[in-house]
Amino acid sequence: MHSFGYVSRSAGSPVIKARILAARALTNIISYDEIESTMRLLCDLLVTSQSTNQQHGILLQAKHLLGTIYVCMYSQLFFPLTFHMRRVITNNQY
Repeated sequence: MHSFGYVSRSAGSPVIKARILAARALTNIISYDEIESTMRLLCDLLVTSQSTNQQHGILLQAKHLLGTIYVCMYSQLFFPLTFHMRRVITNNQY
């Protein structure tokens, strides 16, 4: 089970800035390997949540986690390619 209780509680705050900060914080304390299980947990929490603030905070957390997935996938796929292209360009100066 995940240990992000404070962040999870902050996601239900009536203050929108606190919900946004909680969503950003979650991306820093969850490892890449835990993203899928965390997304499943967030979906379960969304279904059982009674508060609209809590639902909004959960959706913000899901949005930021999806953004993290995109960034990780982009860096894993394209960073080696851009590094190689940079090396080729610098070695073959015209």
